[in-house]
Amino acid sequence: MYKLIAADIDGTLLDSARTLRPATEDAIRRAKDAGVLFTLSTGRPLQGIRKFRHLLSPDVPVITYNGSMVLTADTGRVILSDGLPEEAARTIWREGCARGTTVIAWANNHLYCNRVSEIVLDYRTLTMETPIEITDFAPIAGHVTKMLWLDEPETVIRYMDELGTSLGDSVRFTTSNPRYLEFMNSRVSKSAALLAVAEELGFAREEIVAIGDGLNDLDMIEAAGMGVAMGNAHPRVLEAARFVTKTNDEDGLAYMIEKLILDR
Repeated sequence: MYKLIAADIDGTLLDSARTLRPATEDAIRRAKDAGVLFTLSTGRPLQGIRKFRHLLSPDVPVITYNGSMVLTADTGRVILSDGLPEEAARTIWREGCARGTTVIAWANNHLYCNRVSEIVLDYRTLTMETPIEITDFAPIAGHVTKMLWLDEPETVIRYMDELGTSLGDSVRFTTSNPRYLEFMNSRVSKSAALLAVAEELGFAREEIVAIGDGLNDLDMIEAAGMGVAMGNAHPRVLEAARFVTKTNDEDGLAYMIEKLILDR
């Protein structure tokens, strides 16, 4: 029997309008009533998941910043935290600014950017944190949890090709959204964070269901006992998953719970 569901938020928990659909919320409640714990695994900070706290099982850690920080949403107790090395963060800031892209940095749980643009304001709606515009890297040196470049999808793909291995072994980058290129410490991943949650709860990985849609969910889906891809997932995620559910606009998370947890 599965004991824990770890779900991504954007493209998984929420539909394309970024809405929590009633059928999905009801299915999560019924899974919890059946004794299965529920948590979130997201690229968002803690601020960006507060409106979903009612979905979380009490005292169960949540995965934030794509695994850079694992903590309990109710008490804020930190279980895992690992930010970017300072020199790598400086390079990411400098290279992003040189390319003319929008650069975002999370430092001390605050949102910083090189300019307040439309795409930053849209990102703010996900995170519920007011962006602070800075003109250079100095104010956040030594405190960066993760960074992002925000741009058009085709430009993000080009950036990934251009960067290659130029950032060295200490940095990993991936997309969480076609417009978001996210940079983290190479030790950080949703899978490592998920295993830390499992250890905290005393669960085996075989007892965990992980569900997501983006490339940042891929390693988590591969690590879980049951890795589930949303019907709207990236092709690589679809290929890696053991189970493919419906899309986020078709209550795919609810459908997965019905089939794998409630067996209806």
